[in-house]
Amino acid sequence: MPMPEQLTVKSYAKIFLELAKERYPTVERILKISDDLGIAKDDIRTKIFLFTQFRLMIKDMDPERIFETLEHRDEIYDAVLDTLEELEDDLEELEAEEEEYDFLEFDEDEEDEEEDEEDEKEEGSGFWDIDTSEYE
Repeated sequence: MPMPEQLTVKSYAKIFLELAKERYPTVERILKISDDLGIAKDDIRTKIFLFTQFRLMIKDMDPERIFETLEHRDEIYDAVLDTLEELEDDLEELEAEEEEYDFLEFDEDEEDEEEDEEDEKEEGSGFWDIDTSEYE
């Protein structure tokens, strides 16, 4: 999983603290964080990994030092969970599309193999096509 070069522990911690200060956390605002971190819009797996780390950090941090209130921490936690659910749904759709594409590609390869086999049968396969009538 390629990580953006500008993503360091320091930048990640800074973004996390900005999230902790977010007054009204939403899925859209959390997804914007991934843009701030330099993650490509279509790099769903990296986003899931990073926001899972956010989720773990929220639970591990002392709520009184980082968050305004326990309710505020819970709101941010819920927003991160909602974001992860949305990203996981997107990932499932992407994987289904990839499977469908691979299946279609496999069908085309299978058809090509069947055509090749038919061509070989028509042309003969070599050794067994020897005319043995003159040896009888």
